[in-house]
Amino acid sequence: MDTYIIEPKQTHRYSLFLLHGLGADGSQFETLVTELALPDRLGIRYVFPQAPNIPVTINKGYVMPAWYDILYWDKLSGVEDTERIVGMQKELEQLLMQEPIAMDHIFLGGFSQGGAMALHTGLTGHCPVAGIIALSTYLPLMAERTEQDYQAKNTLPIFMAHGTLDDIVPHALGLLSKERINTLGYKINWHNYPIGHHLCQEEVLDLRKWLLTHIEDAK
Repeated sequence: MDTYIIEPKQTHRYSLFLLHGLGADGSQFETLVTELALPDRLGIRYVFPQAPNIPVTINKGYVMPAWYDILYWDKLSGVEDTERIVGMQKELEQLLMQEPIAMDHIFLGGFSQGGAMALHTGLTGHCPVAGIIALSTYLPLMAERTEQDYQAKNTLPIFMAHGTLDDIVPHALGLLSKERINTLGYKINWHNYPIGHHLCQEEVLDLRKWLLTHIEDAK
């Protein structure tokens, strides 16, 4: 899996993996890194994996960067690309395990489809990351998974944020995902913003505050 990496200016102490949305690439997060303005002393290595190019059904089969196929616009239909989601989870876990730092100093996050993969990988996988960041996204395979499928400890910190005007990943789907994760015993740091399918300055500031808090906890 190709990755775009921003190396820390000081000793590497933490890693932040961010997974891009459908049709995008890892470079979409360069601006976010600048806006987060996390202190150099924290030694954060930013890792932006690149999804493979595959045909996407809802986009008339056009080939584009995607973590998995999306078969219907209605993500509540329960029809999902299970095979690719599970396969990509395994690839992401391998990438996480190759990171030259302790797993509990790695944060895993993403936007939209990338956020869905971050939630799925962080909650059902075998990589005990320090925290999950889920932006404008949802929890995939909710209808297929039982409580036993979720391997992570329910003390795992989770930051979720969603625009109330989102017309790509509906706010209602984000809320449904939040409720599902809550039933598993997780306490989510949840935020709503009066925006569409994108980030806003207030969201970036809230994420920065959350990261600083949990990085300090990871020491």
